[in-house]
Amino acid sequence: SMKTAWTITLLLFLCVAQAQTSPDQQAMCTLAKAWSGVPADWNCATPCCKWSGVYCKNNIVLLLNPSNVNLGQMPGQISLLKNLEAFEILQGTMAGTIPLDLWSLPNLSSLVLNQAGVSGTLPNIPFASKKISTLGLSQNNLSGTVPQSILNYPSLRQIALNGNSFTGTLPVPQGSWTTTGLELDFSHNHFTGTIPLEFTHLPPFQTLQLSHNDLSGQIPSGIIGNTFENSALDLSSNQLSGNVPSVPAMKLYYLDVSSNKLSGALPGNIFASGTLLGFANFSHNNFSGSVPDFKDSRNPEILDLSSNKFDSFPFSFSNFKFTRLFFNDNHMTGTFPNITSSSSAQYLDLSGNQMKARYWVGDEPKNYCNLAGVSFECVANAPPGCNPDPCH
Repeated sequence: SMKTAWTITLLLFLCVAQAQTSPDQQAMCTLAKAWSGVPADWNCATPCCKWSGVYCKNNIVLLLNPSNVNLGQMPGQISLLKNLEAFEILQGTMAGTIPLDLWSLPNLSSLVLNQAGVSGTLPNIPFASKKISTLGLSQNNLSGTVPQSILNYPSLRQIALNGNSFTGTLPVPQGSWTTTGLELDFSHNHFTGTIPLEFTHLPPFQTLQLSHNDLSGQIPSGIIGNTFENSALDLSSNQLSGNVPSVPAMKLYYLDVSSNKLSGALPGNIFASGTLLGFANFSHNNFSGSVPDFKDSRNPEILDLSSNKFDSFPFSFSNFKFTRLFFNDNHMTGTFPNITSSSSAQYLDLSGNQMKARYWVGDEPKNYCNLAGVSFECVANAPPGCNPDPCH
């Protein structure tokens, strides 16, 4: 009926009017006018909850995620969005520094400005929100020290500060945590000092990346074991020294300690039964002695032991289920264990050693190349025409 139609129209009008006079609508209009480079549809004549990159519930702005924009310096009016839970720029840039006003938002749980072009330093004040769980500031032009308070939030699950120019020591975690499966990335910066022992007291890691810094000292004994299954630990390209700590049953899938100053023998149980290690890089250190035995392990798909001082292999090597193995530039002598048909090897590098190896033509096709310095001999019962060089 005509009356019903008018009633619906009136209700729609009131809803639109309410949306356009809500506190968040007014805040977004103020923000849109003060901020250069915002999307073209950020027009105060329309409800802000219909703007691109603005997500609401009951006319309350919860998420700002403008994409493909080149924003200017963020104005302080962002603090007017009292209920904002997430601010993310995943595709685009934002000039200038990170305003203190973002830190004052009481309900913020996610701040992601990866590759956004922001510069300056991190505010040396704690977040007003106790719900902060994700902080992504990777690949920017940030510098200075990282505030100690950055690791003091019980809901924190992911921090990415990699690819900046931060200096000083790593932040020391304090307080209690309610999350597990932490993902922390401080790589590709200029951090100095040691890895804090407090890192071993955090909930189990999913990933911990500290590579490409200037960290020194020893690897804390508990940090390799403080992980989830199939997790990743990258400590490569630092100045770490001492031994690799022994772990009863390593849950890591990915371990990289290459390009440090580590020495001594690798722990005898590093490939023991129950170990989940699938990628292991120990290259460019000063490890010595025999390579640990692999016979009870799942076996890494990729194992890099190159550029060390290892001098012998484990007896069980012939059945090792590696895919790619790098033993080049060590102190290996003698005869390499038989390469048998049970091996799934696709690539083997023994260059830079003084060894002999036995090869069985029946194992072809293989791709054992980069074997400079290795002389091959046929096994006694090999078929006629055994090629002494399996790469040709």
